[in-house]
Amino acid sequence: MKMNRSTKRFSIILLMIFIVLLFNTTTYAYWASNVLGSNQNSNQSLSIGEWDYVTSLPAGVVLYVSGNTYSESIVVYHEGNFFITTKQTSSNDYPGKGTPYNAPFFQLSLEYKGFNYYVLNNVVYHEQTEAYYIAKPHNPNGYQPNTNSTWHRLGTIDYDQYMHFPVNSIARHNNQYYLRIVADNDHGVEPNFSNSAQWRALENQHLWKPVIYPTTHTYVLHNGSVYRNQWYASASNVPGAHNVWELISSNPLWNASETYQVGQIVKDEDDHFYRLLDASLASTKPGEVKGAWQRVDTLDYIENNNYKIHEIVIYQNKVYQVVNETNANNSLPGAIKNAWNQLDTLNYVETNSYELHDVVIIDDAVYQVVDAERANQNAPGDAQNAWNRLGIIDYQWYNVYKQDSVVFYNHTAYRALTEVTNVIPGTDSTKWQSLT
Repeated sequence: MKMNRSTKRFSIILLMIFIVLLFNTTTYAYWASNVLGSNQNSNQSLSIGEWDYVTSLPAGVVLYVSGNTYSESIVVYHEGNFFITTKQTSSNDYPGKGTPYNAPFFQLSLEYKGFNYYVLNNVVYHEQTEAYYIAKPHNPNGYQPNTNSTWHRLGTIDYDQYMHFPVNSIARHNNQYYLRIVADNDHGVEPNFSNSAQWRALENQHLWKPVIYPTTHTYVLHNGSVYRNQWYASASNVPGAHNVWELISSNPLWNASETYQVGQIVKDEDDHFYRLLDASLASTKPGEVKGAWQRVDTLDYIENNNYKIHEIVIYQNKVYQVVNETNANNSLPGAIKNAWNQLDTLNYVETNSYELHDVVIIDDAVYQVVDAERANQNAPGDAQNAWNRLGIIDYQWYNVYKQDSVVFYNHTAYRALTEVTNVIPGTDSTKWQSLT
């Protein structure tokens, strides 16, 4: 496809590739820090863009010629892609040659490239799995996404053995939800009842499971009866078969005239199960007063439940997690800021609370948090020093550019001489250097 000399046409090309810099390093990993986006469940991808022939390159960009040599830090165009030289090249070097530790050219692309050098929190699109990944928690170089725990898949909470799950994160596995309760130093620990030291099952918590019960006076339901452990119960101690478990009730149907202890389990006439939160409200019909009884047999959002930090609910077919107890217990999921976070999407959610390096998609553009406080006060693209747009080489006024970042503006390539935000290239020679 041919392209004319107009800046407008060339800008279309540039919208589909990356070169925003987030890291100042002697390697060229910083070139990747803004190129790499993330995805939602639909596996929406961003076009990388390839052109067979370019008649007008930005000033400061050179056309790669086989056999030529190039100095370090030269922006090169080759077969529809842009590259940056990572060192002085030889006549035998070419784009795509080498490993992450010695490749002479770094490709400016959203797509994962085995010869590119990446650093922590870089994000790549992996064509084979049609998914986006973020580099964490270790050096990802030399490992393909979806083959090693150095890459964490984005846009899903579905467990796979290579994903990174920090403490209090949620995984969905075999149609069950689990909370990570210890640091994720051991990738590949499958969420299930037998791995209760690493994961806590979040569904049907009232039912006895073959796990350790270290806290005395924990109430469970087993074979229709309610039991309470009198001391530490091991996973092999089955209620009704071991004396560690005391039978409390063989008929857990709630009765207003009975006396109940905090934690005790009852059911209502609809066979919904509840756990007592407040002994002074035990005579209140389960489900009618907030803070009295907790519905425990469903993850669906229950208005009169009292939710704790990190607990999850399913509301309108979306998965939410509590980030602020007070706000969450006074609002519907997704209704206000700083209450619930929607987990099962990478679309920008206005009411979510975001952390440093979080990635979102909005209007088909990918952004990454560079300042959490400002990001939670402003939508992507609305304020400087909040979100950096990824996957774009054109100058963006709101992006934070680290020293040595390169951008295109008015059909000219510029390099940042220091950290720069909201200074137009070409207007301040102490901030930007023209590469022409």
